Amino acid sequence: YDVLVQNFHSQNEGLHTWQAVLGCELREDGSQEGYFHYGYDGMDFISFDKETFRWVTAQPQAQRVKEKWEDDPRWFQENKHFLEDTCIVLMKKYLSYGKEALQRT
Repeated sequence: YDVLVQNFHSQNEGLHTWQAVLGCELREDGSQEGYFHYGYDGMDFISFDKETFRWVTAQPQAQRVKEKWEDDPRWFQENKHFLEDTCIVLMKKYLSYGKEALQRT
């Protein structure tokens, strides 16, 4: 990702930070929510809107990244699959590992 962002960002020299927050939430009512949020150099950069299955830019520099990612059907399918299936399966798996510890009072 860093190379992709650097290609579209005006600052190609020096060190830059690419941050990714990928996760999911299991709610008590049984609903689930997955999310992708990316940051660049300590600022929000781009995130995935699960309702519209579109990328939402937080910085003007993210527009070209958004266009590139949305033009790739494979990338779209991978994101959709992760948010709807993989994330929840992994969350349930890891929760089962620590269930005993989590239920202790």
